[in-house]
This record gives sequence, C-alpha cells and structure tokens, in this order.
Amino acid sequence: MLPRTIRTALIAVAFAALPVVAHAVPANSGLAAGAKQVADAKAEVDKANKQMLVIKKRVSSTFEAKEEWKAAKDAVKEAKTELDAAKKPVLDALVKKPEYIAAGAKRDAAQAAMDDANKPAAPGSEDSDKPKPDVAAAAQAYTNAVLELKKMNKDALDEDPKIVAAQQKYADAIAAYEALQIQVDDAVKLDPEYAVAQQAVTAAEEHYKQARDAQAAAAKSAREAEAAAAKSKAPSHPAKSSSSSYGR
Repeated sequence: MLPRTIRTALIAVAFAALPVVAHAVPANSGLAAGAKQVADAKAEVDKANKQMLVIKKRVSSTFEAKEEWKAAKDAVKEAKTELDAAKKPVLDALVKKPEYIAAGAKRDAAQAAMDDANKPAAPGSEDSDKPKPDVAAAAQAYTNAVLELKKMNKDALDEDPKIVAAQQKYADAIAAYEALQIQVDDAVKLDPEYAVAQQAVTAAEEHYKQARDAQAAAAKSAREAEAAAAKSKAPSHPAKSSSSSYGR
C-alpha cells in the first residue's frame, strides 16, 4: 500500500491529464454581464458627479452668504416682478383686439382640421365616407396663425416704453448675477479637492463609454451568431430537375 500522500499526488496528476471539456456559455449570460457592467459604470459616473456637486455647493455657500450676492439675487427677482407687471396690461389689451382674436380662431380651426385628418373613422360610420382635410394645408395654416400671433405679441411689447425699460433692467440684473456666478466657478476650480473630483468624473465617464461600447459590440455579435445559427438550421431544398419523363 502506497502512503496516503503519494496516492493523493498520483490522483491529482491523473485528473490533470484528463481532457478539459468546454461548456458553452449562453450568449444571454454574456449580455447580462455586460449590462451589469454598464449599470455599474453609470453608478460610478453618478457618484463622481455627486461628489463634484458637493464641492460646488460648499464653495457656493460661502459666496451666497455675502451681502453682494444677496443683493444681486434680490435685484433679479425685483426686475422680473416689474417686467411682469408692465407686460400684464399690454397683453390683456392685446388679446381683446379683433385681429388677435381672428388669428387665434384661424389657429384653432387649423388645429381642429389636423385632429380630424389624423382621427381614424370607424368602418361603416357616417364619417368613413367624408373626405379628410388636407393635413399639409392645415399644418401650414396652423404655423402661419401661430407666427402671426407671436408677431402681434412681440410688436405690442416692443412698442411700449415701460416694457422696454423693464426688459433692460431685468437683463442688467441677470448679467450682474451671472458675473458673480463666474466668480463661484473660478473659486470652485481653485478648491484643493476639485482637481481630484474632476479626474474621477473624467475617468468614470470614460469607463462608462467603454462599457456601453463593449455591450453594443457584444449585442451585435450575439445577433450575428443567432442569424448564422438560424441560417445553418434552415432546410436545404434540392434543385428541381427541369427534365420531364413524359414522352420517353
């Protein structure tokens, strides 16, 4: 009797010499694994962006606490309120004008015609024999009416001096607020943690792209393999002989 250790070694050698039988892995399992990789990579992107947002909020909070920032924000809100108040009486008067009402009626009629043209008629109903409106003509009429209404709206606002002044005040307030926002963006980039967070975002986005590309390639290969398998299983029909046995 051989010692136990020697017998164990001989058995291991014998098994090692046996041929390895490869088991086919279903294509769906590979696609599922690829889908998980894509999902994991997307989670990496979300995590990296979330960390970047934390840094931006932390830096922004120091600016938003300043009086200059609060004043700029309040100026935007105040200018917007003044602009809306200036527009209201002008727009209220505009919608009562006959030409504006007529343009609105043309728009609504064109919309109704498009809806009627696209609505299927029940077989055997009274509407089944009625001619459908011209969809292209109705669509063009709708576009023309909407443009006409927009022009009336713009002309009415542009012709009122109070609205023009209020629009300029609002634009100036927005520009001042955005100038402060640029300062925040610059401060964020100077934050010690920003460079690391930006690298993490870039790396995560690249990994996500690679995972999606790999998944797309795997899906394409799977479709091609399925098509080839289906083609190989298709029954082959022998060519019919053109000769006839009649008259022999």
